[in-house]
Amino acid sequence: TGYSHEEAMQMNIGQIVAPEYLPSVLQRVSEQVQGKVFKSPLELEIVCKDGSRLTLEVNTRVLIEGGMPVGMQGIARDITERKQAETMQARLNRQAALRADVSVALTDENDTLPQILQKCSEAIVEHLAEQLDAAFARIWLLREDEQVLELQASAGMYTNVDGPQARIAVGKSRIGLIAQEKAPYLTNDVQNDPTFGDKEWAAQEGMTAFAGYPLVVGERLTGVMALFAKHKLEADSLNALASVADTLVHGIERKRIEDEREKLLAREHEARMMAETANHLKDDFLAMISHELRAPLTAILGWAQMLRSGTLDRASAERALTTIERNAKSQAHLV
Repeated sequence: TGYSHEEAMQMNIGQIVAPEYLPSVLQRVSEQVQGKVFKSPLELEIVCKDGSRLTLEVNTRVLIEGGMPVGMQGIARDITERKQAETMQARLNRQAALRADVSVALTDENDTLPQILQKCSEAIVEHLAEQLDAAFARIWLLREDEQVLELQASAGMYTNVDGPQARIAVGKSRIGLIAQEKAPYLTNDVQNDPTFGDKEWAAQEGMTAFAGYPLVVGERLTGVMALFAKHKLEADSLNALASVADTLVHGIERKRIEDEREKLLAREHEARMMAETANHLKDDFLAMISHELRAPLTAILGWAQMLRSGTLDRASAERALTTIERNAKSQAHLV
């Protein structure tokens, strides 16, 4: 602990046990003095002379003299390294789960792109809430014709996608600068960072850290992903966020390509249906024309054969010639 033997002999439990653990330590001592037996050790932290901490696993028993409790005897095992390893593994597990959830969201064919990005934002906040006390995560996509970032998803403290940050011009504010520079921006001192305008809001909400990543394919900007947190961002967390940003941009690009493909297929289907309809109309039109041509010609041929036979009287011949003339004019008009 850094204390000498003489110093340690002058100290009591309250001077070495970390304040947040002291109530549970005193409660356990009280229950043991009253006769309760604990089979499992108590885990706690102590504060060393230089302010650093050690994590201990402590087993204690009550010392009895003359049937009365007169003291405590304990053995403490330093498990600091083991706890640090467990904590790091838990962090890595959460980060792996985050990347998996983002990947799953990006491959959902039934959701629109904004719905997919909302699920990704929610996954970021959910998996980093305990580790970083993640306050909120947001994703903007670039509208290239206007050079404006449009907010597509927001999770955590703020879930609305309208308001002052709904549309951010490239180059304006911290988010716009990330887009313009196409470079990440990371800070663990939001409240004193000159590039963040609302210091009062940051102090009121206890914001500590910010991580913003441009979503870039090759040299082309797609959007920006950002996270605000109330705890410091460590290297492993930043690596996880960078990985998520990389996964995100490729997922967005893939979704856009799939959407364009669906649109092309829909237009192709529509064109094919129109062609089929046109063919049907053409067939119907030709059938109508065929009928309109055939009926008068049948009458003309029939009367002509009767005239050639010489069996018609003069009146009937006149009717035949009149019918032939009328049908011939009708045909000429139709043509």
